[in-house]
Amino acid sequence: MQKKKLYLNEFDIFRFLIENSSENKPVSVNDISVYFSRCIEFAEEEGIEDFHSLSARDFAEIYQDVSKNSDASDINESVRTYVKRAFSKFLGKEILPSFIIKSNSQKSRNTSSDRIYYIETPFSETQIILLRDAISVFPYAEVNKTEKIINSLNQLTPVYNREKYSPEIVYADKFRGSYYTNLEEIRKAFSSVFLDESNDKKSSKKSKSKKTSKKSADNKSSKKSGGKIKKLEFTYCKYDENKELVPAIRNGTATRVVNPVKIMWANGYYYLVALTFENDKARFINFRIDRMKNVKCLSEDAVPFQEYLPSESKRALDTKGSIRNCKMTGKAYSGGQDRLDKANRFDESGFSVGQYRSAHPIMYSEQELSDVKIKCRISLMNNAIDTFGFEFPVTRTDNPDEIIITLHHIDKEGVKLWVMEYGDSCEVLEPVELRNEICDIVTRMSDKYHK
Repeated sequence: MQKKKLYLNEFDIFRFLIENSSENKPVSVNDISVYFSRCIEFAEEEGIEDFHSLSARDFAEIYQDVSKNSDASDINESVRTYVKRAFSKFLGKEILPSFIIKSNSQKSRNTSSDRIYYIETPFSETQIILLRDAISVFPYAEVNKTEKIINSLNQLTPVYNREKYSPEIVYADKFRGSYYTNLEEIRKAFSSVFLDESNDKKSSKKSKSKKTSKKSADNKSSKKSGGKIKKLEFTYCKYDENKELVPAIRNGTATRVVNPVKIMWANGYYYLVALTFENDKARFINFRIDRMKNVKCLSEDAVPFQEYLPSESKRALDTKGSIRNCKMTGKAYSGGQDRLDKANRFDESGFSVGQYRSAHPIMYSEQELSDVKIKCRISLMNNAIDTFGFEFPVTRTDNPDEIIITLHHIDKEGVKLWVMEYGDSCEVLEPVELRNEICDIVTRMSDKYHK
């Protein structure tokens, strides 16, 4: 029977540092050398013939048998030399994306000649704790998916802190649907931009190697259609009296085929913002991702949404284009700081999540009003900012306890519900049609309670 091999290499040093070190608790060369020495001892005891490198499977078995507190004098000198040579190769450089081996300026407690090392991870421990706590109570990811995400985050936390910060998963409140799976399928529509680019390169190489005109023509066609967001198809649902998701029929069908624009989080839920066309009229509409079923990314290219964006978004795109041209030519941008600040609120596609969220406070997507003036108590300023953001103008009234806020390009249903939520603390001044609608609602409500 052939003896198995035990592999020790630079990536095991990397693994050891991830498992055991942080900026606040680095480890020395001796610490790692002790570990390697114990691995070699284990190999000899188990009759493992070749122990120059360490396999991933053996690492997991051996890890528990290695004591980090062993006497440093027991360290094999050749192991210590190997570890130092590995550090000199990777110190201060990325060994894997976002992971860097760093050295503290202080000296090791074990020896005056060895520095102390740690892994600089993509997230600090505090950031990891915040992420884990949020995910553990997030109701829309299935329990098994939640456990997997938390376990992945735990791998970025040193062993000695994992138990201390391990969050409790709220099993009772977990959603029973396929939110996580829906998100994965929806993301394919956006990731196809990168997939197409990758396929273009492969197709191009294949064309060159075979040198056929047909292949070359196919490649040109592929390039022409590549880099596009794809359409999505899904069944949109609603809850029935039995609290079960059932198809929401609209225009005779529950199947929706839409042009994806953005995935965004608002009001405690994930939404898909999509461009749709009804009666030849384009509009943006929001779909709750947890209410979707049978989500499928189609091969058909989505309609570009940029031409349907508001004029402010188009100006931001023009500004971003000017900035890119200035960088390419080495010229300074001369458009003004105010224009630059406004452009930075939009992504490269011309979409602003913050602006869209402020315009859709409850993520309804019905009629949009260009200007709404609301007189309200000054004590509601915090609530107004939480709901509508910071961009709306504020004016004083003759009453020191009241203000007037003006909202631009706001969803009618969202602002209507916000005004009614605060009762007699708010009053819509303009537009007259919204004021009349609220008056009618209040009258009908009053009639119900005065029967």
